[in-house]
Amino acid sequence: MLIDGGRAGTWKDIKKASLFETGAGARFEAIVVTHIDRDHIEGILKLAGDRDFAADVGDVWFNGYKHLREDLEEFGVAQGEQLSIAIANRDWPWNGRFGDKAVKIADGEGIPETIVLESGLRVTLLSPTSESLKALEADWDKWLIKAGIKKGQAEPAEEPLPDDIESYGAIQIPDLDALCAEEEDPDDGVPNGSSIAFLLEYKGKTVLCGADAHPDVLEASLRRMGYSEAKRLKLDLFKVPHHGSGRNVSAGLLAMIDCAHFAISTNGSHHGHPDDVALARIVRSSGEFKTIYFNYDQPRIAGWKDPVFMHANNFRCVFPDPADEGRIDIEV
Repeated sequence: MLIDGGRAGTWKDIKKASLFETGAGARFEAIVVTHIDRDHIEGILKLAGDRDFAADVGDVWFNGYKHLREDLEEFGVAQGEQLSIAIANRDWPWNGRFGDKAVKIADGEGIPETIVLESGLRVTLLSPTSESLKALEADWDKWLIKAGIKKGQAEPAEEPLPDDIESYGAIQIPDLDALCAEEEDPDDGVPNGSSIAFLLEYKGKTVLCGADAHPDVLEASLRRMGYSEAKRLKLDLFKVPHHGSGRNVSAGLLAMIDCAHFAISTNGSHHGHPDDVALARIVRSSGEFKTIYFNYDQPRIAGWKDPVFMHANNFRCVFPDPADEGRIDIEV
């Protein structure tokens, strides 16, 4: 399974690094585009448009405009969304495992749906809800433009990334007590609310892939599965929602999981993630020793990797080698 594609330049980096085969014989059971934010969709647009990518694709999971309203039968590729056009041009199955309907959790209080792929990978949906997809439908064009996707445009708009992430001055050692005492401000953004998030289970290992999902939706789905503060979900890895945003990493959500390994994917150049408050909540979520994986070593988190501070607070930070900046392998 390939989940999201990062910014447009990410596909070039993936190709150069040869992270996966692109020739005949390679297969992805699913390519998931969690939502339309440009830092998730642009790289997939580049991948879909690159004829060097010749892998077999079993299904694409992506909620396009036609999936946002149950009463909308169909729309043509002339609607203009680039990924919709790319999927059609590739003749890839689209939300096939969901009957060509939206990828979403069922309304009500029942246990969320679990899909078993050919390899035995179990996928349990945790987000989005019908309500969040309806909210996205109301302003679809506006959000596409904000994501850098415009009708009739052959390629996603690219923004130059800064050569260097700005320095944040003298290293500041975080104050965990003060950070954890901050009042929470949960994410209510429309595109983030439409995120496809899920649990992955394979050969006894469990990973929660949070996309940019709202924390209350993830928490509600876990409760529907029977988990609670008293009966926590055991995870081998938590892909932290929204790049470690404090609005998506809530104390309530963390209280429902039993996890020692957390992954945060961002270089921090656009939105300043991860937030100190999110990292503080992770560190303080239990007394268990924790490992936090970052795919970039950036100045804003310098205080978090202070050896004395890490030792005193029972955690460690792991970064890629400088030559591999932007990607990191995590074995669970």
